[in-house]
Amino acid sequence: MTELYCFPHSGGLAHQLRPLAGALAPLTYRGVDYPRAEAWGSPPGSVREFVAGRLRDQEAADTGEAPLLYGHSLGGLVAFETALQLERRGTPAAGVVIAAGVPGDGVPRPARVDARTCTDDELFTWSFGTVRDRRPTPADREVFAAFAPRLRRDLRLYGSYRPDGRLARTPALLLLGTDDTVCPPGAWDRWAPYLTRPVRAEVDGGHMFHLDDPAATAAAVRNWRAV
Repeated sequence: MTELYCFPHSGGLAHQLRPLAGALAPLTYRGVDYPRAEAWGSPPGSVREFVAGRLRDQEAADTGEAPLLYGHSLGGLVAFETALQLERRGTPAAGVVIAAGVPGDGVPRPARVDARTCTDDELFTWSFGTVRDRRPTPADREVFAAFAPRLRRDLRLYGSYRPDGRLARTPALLLLGTDDTVCPPGAWDRWAPYLTRPVRAEVDGGHMFHLDDPAATAAAVRNWRAV
């Protein structure tokens, strides 16, 4: 059975993609979390290094069946890099879904923060006002202190990633939210140098559309796989 590897957004955890994976059954869910925030500054210090290390660790457990890769925001860059490194190994993935992600620090400046210099309050306001598109609850603010280091680390990984190759054999779906202010539809154009004949699709919603409507997100993926 095809395995579905899920890579979360900046600061996120793989279990947040379980509702989407459930809607894509009977694919076998394989969630991938990033290193602990305390590991920032030591290997892996980049998307490319993280993917290379993960593939080395996974190699002994490979079953030989090509996996399907799904990544959201930062996870989209990780999924693309995974597909690229798998092609270079001669074992391309069955497909890669790049959801709400854009390469080359391409997030529009008015909708992003500088994770190196912003305050925790600025990061908190951006995270809930722009990314989640809702007002935070008191409980949200209470847990943010633990969440902020991981979010800062992941935003640095996002901003520093530059693809160094083009997918030639892996089918790709670019998936964006209709009301996403972080990664608007124009972001599709930035993938042109790195993908061969990508398919494009939209899901109604903002940046976190996979959480708001996993069924519609899964339908877009199924429609693409059926072509």
